[in-house]
Amino acid sequence: MLNRTILFAFFLLSFTATHAQPADSSFVSNFDAVLEEHFEGGVKGLLQHFYSTVKYPSDARMHCRSGQLLVKATVSPQGAIQSVQFLNKLGNGIEEEMESVLKGTAGKWKSSSGIVELFFSIGFELEGIAKVNGDMKVVAYGSGAHGEGCESTEDIELKMNKAIGKGKTEKAAEYCEELLRRDPFSPAYNKAYKTLKGTK
Repeated sequence: MLNRTILFAFFLLSFTATHAQPADSSFVSNFDAVLEEHFEGGVKGLLQHFYSTVKYPSDARMHCRSGQLLVKATVSPQGAIQSVQFLNKLGNGIEEEMESVLKGTAGKWKSSSGIVELFFSIGFELEGIAKVNGDMKVVAYGSGAHGEGCESTEDIELKMNKAIGKGKTEKAAEYCEELLRRDPFSPAYNKAYKTLKGTK
């Protein structure tokens, strides 16, 4: 079994928020199937490229940003990355880092008879703060990896529920957005978000 986790030891200082939304429920990863057919070296080849080039962005680390990034990459019939779309945003330099890593795969894609669409997820995880899923994962770990001010998923859930109990809908929605970054497919977080935002 291939190890799809990369570990980094860093100091992290604080937590900030950017807007998050529920994931599109139709999102389905085709990571293994597409890579085995269209990428030199298949899954193993992309993982080697990924783990030799990816960095947990310093701005993300300093602002305690973790989450599951959903990605759609389009590859031309000639084997070039045409576009990279992020279906949810984590912010703090994570999207820019991933776009750079993916653009670095130029020349490693096989030609095909048509456009290839790759859907996959990447987990950016702060050890001891949030468990995050993904087809690949980047983890900041070690002594002081989460710094002061980073909040665990459990702590954020408690704060969201307290805010809901006190009728502080806006504050509860902010906490819910952070939870959605960490687990965009959670039925509970998605339901809470829709209720807090007054959507169906």
